[in-house]
Amino acid sequence: MEDPELKSAAARLGLAADGWTAREPLHNKALTAGIWELTRSDEHIVIKRLVRQRQPGGTAFTQHWSHRKQEPTRWNYWAREALAYKSELTSSFADAGLRAPRCLGVDIGNDDAVLAIEYVDGEPAERWGISTYADAARALGAGQARFVGKTHQHEWLSTDFIRTYSTEKPVRWELLDSDAAWAQPLVAENFPDSLRGAAAMLHARREDLYALANACSRTLCHLDFWTKNLIRERDGGFVLLDWAFLGD
Repeated sequence: MEDPELKSAAARLGLAADGWTAREPLHNKALTAGIWELTRSDEHIVIKRLVRQRQPGGTAFTQHWSHRKQEPTRWNYWAREALAYKSELTSSFADAGLRAPRCLGVDIGNDDAVLAIEYVDGEPAERWGISTYADAARALGAGQARFVGKTHQHEWLSTDFIRTYSTEKPVRWELLDSDAAWAQPLVAENFPDSLRGAAAMLHARREDLYALANACSRTLCHLDFWTKNLIRERDGGFVLLDWAFLGD
């Protein structure tokens, strides 16, 4: 380990620094200060470092991700993933065939947290066929259905996720009405004509959609269920990564 930040994180988790080969994969540094993939002999783990406050500056996008991270129920609360692993809420859907990586250690401080989890080797969702997506969707439905109407006594679970996550993004909504924007070659070649009207309608009726979502039965949700966070293991089970948004 050459990186002093990684050495410090490993020491807090009781991991000896000797013998590991480390690499830092691409990740969203506005939410996660550091992610390192470590290998040594037949060991393969991941260390993550989460911080309360990122340095000021950066793009509008990174500022959006860093905004109000200190509030426990906010969609981007800085310590939520570490707390989810420590509380074992990450195992909530395991009986339905949708587990989290095994947690190997957690240390939560006042201004940052570090955690170690297993590296999961399997087929990433980008390579799946439609039938595998259907199996994962059934597992998610079965897992989340078990918590409908149940209250979790954790003040750090996210609330009103859909509204806050979508409304705080720095988006130039006026481009929905821009002929020039829709005529851009990359847009014109990949988006069907029908999408423009549908996108405009969704934006115009967003308050109605938020109200409909809030009127649904409540349950515990992962809230970041997409291809980058899904792996299928050789036995057919699914592993769900990145529990930072977990909540209602």
